[in-house]
Amino acid sequence: QVMLKNHFPDTSSGGVIDDPAAKLKADERLISIPVNDVSGVDGLLRPGDFVDVIITMELVFPNGQTMPVTRTLLAGKPVIATGGNTNRYAVQGRNLYESVTLRLNYKDCNKVIHVMHEGGSFHLTKVKEGTPPQRTTDPVVGDRLYSEISAELRNQRR
Repeated sequence: QVMLKNHFPDTSSGGVIDDPAAKLKADERLISIPVNDVSGVDGLLRPGDFVDVIITMELVFPNGQTMPVTRTLLAGKPVIATGGNTNRYAVQGRNLYESVTLRLNYKDCNKVIHVMHEGGSFHLTKVKEGTPPQRTTDPVVGDRLYSEISAELRNQRR
């Protein structure tokens, strides 16, 4: 077997081996989001990739009514680890993992934790680095989807 540089731990930083926390700025945090094959882009994410975090959760109105809503919560966030893997090149082929660790500011971490606490679900979408975030988070609710689909069906009947 050919041994490459990435097969050996980097101990140049005083014995710390590839520790992402050592590279955090003061206002940054690492947080892991639970994923499965579908919500985690079917094992195609690698450390160093960028993702948008899309959530679905129930909104509860003051009158007690609820409405499921899906929206982009965070855009263009860096993937630090998939499962426990922090080395982009360590895994060949499909990378299986149950969590994806992102580097976020503390306010975004609070949003993620709130969605988890409220039982919301997460989907990650892989985006190209430097992709500008959308101007809107484009929340989607059932009534809006129904309106869009109904309009499409009316147009098809003509």
